[in-house]
Amino acid sequence: MEPSAALRGATVVLDDRAILRDVDLDVVPGLTVVRGANGAGKTTLLRAVAGLAPLARGTRTASESPILVSHRTALLRALPPRENLAFF
Repeated sequence: MEPSAALRGATVVLDDRAILRDVDLDVVPGLTVVRGANGAGKTTLLRAVAGLAPLARGTRTASESPILVSHRTALLRALPPRENLAFF
């Protein structure tokens, strides 16, 4: 399956500190889950794939805009899950 987004040799530097170093990643269509400890770089990785974090080195390619769903959800608590999906 052809990746919808990819990172090759990607390095992200924030405040003079390398958060990601030489990351190679292929994201294929479907559900991708990223897990890890606090401070491991999960959010930075997802931001790099989505083109929201600048790369100090390496390349990012995307055949379409990846969808980024972060841990900070914006659900309407008054609605059940199915209605939240329909609303957003």
